[in-house]
Amino acid sequence: MNPTRREFIGAAAAAGLALASPGARAQDSGKKYTCCIIGDAKNGGYGHNMHMLPMMRDDIEIVALAEPIKKAAEYYQKQCGAQRTYSNFREMLETEKPDIAVIGPRWTINHKDYLLACAEVGAHGIMEKPLTPDLAEADEALAALDANNLKWTAALNFRASPMMAKVKQLVFDEGLIGEVLEIRSRGKEDHRAGGEDLIVLGVHNFDIMNYLLGTPVTCDATVLANGKPATSADVREASEPLGPIVGDSINAKFTYENGIPAYFSSVKNEAGNQDRWGLEIFGTKGILTIRMSPTPRVYHLTEASWAPGNKEVAWQKIQAPDSVPKRHEQ
Repeated sequence: MNPTRREFIGAAAAAGLALASPGARAQDSGKKYTCCIIGDAKNGGYGHNMHMLPMMRDDIEIVALAEPIKKAAEYYQKQCGAQRTYSNFREMLETEKPDIAVIGPRWTINHKDYLLACAEVGAHGIMEKPLTPDLAEADEALAALDANNLKWTAALNFRASPMMAKVKQLVFDEGLIGEVLEIRSRGKEDHRAGGEDLIVLGVHNFDIMNYLLGTPVTCDATVLANGKPATSADVREASEPLGPIVGDSINAKFTYENGIPAYFSSVKNEAGNQDRWGLEIFGTKGILTIRMSPTPRVYHLTEASWAPGNKEVAWQKIQAPDSVPKRHEQ
């Protein structure tokens, strides 16, 4: 299966942009950068096709893939066209010394080891989120990357999709819904509602809020477990090997330098409607709603009262553009 640029643009646009060359753009210079894929079919696999991400770029050559399971190695090698396979990621990195590495497993149990090994060989790269099981491991990994002046990012794909750039342009440049008053967002609120929903899916919400509003300056949050304020006694392991989590209900408010507040909620509830995962932007002239999917689904309501029944108005769908507006490239 060979992905086209258009097929990838929604589901992995930000990640593809993150794979820009470590220095000058290789596509301009004719240079090709070598890339290694780190995967583990038994421990989180390859995320959302992370192993195929480098195929988006003509200036990246996938030289090797590390996969402990032989059959899985053959399967993923065929998909991404890696020249060689290894059963051990350390051996691969030490032998190949790639310019770029891709860390595919969603589970965080080995993320620190992957990152430290990449730091040792001086590889820039991109990885599936969440980052690490806890802050101590995150600090250790980030310190190693910083010490070697390496560029790394997580696969927060929505930020650089053409649709999100169009949203930013329509709302903040063209005033589609008037002056922005606030943003509200929710996680999927499935069986992972609360802490696990936050670290797996809520980070997408946070990234988009930051893309639209800048860097938050304050956060005020309430975390509940079984209807009561969460304590250290409520800390538990996530449903997958992602590290410790706490709470089944989270409500948070962020404030930004521009004064606009943004909210995030993930609350355990019987309905558990995953289609609520997304954001609403409320303005003086209407609402814009974003539902997360490979290509975000975006609609707007031009009604200052935010009540479509007040007038003969309806939600209007916003069509995705073919490219990212230059002003909002990330």
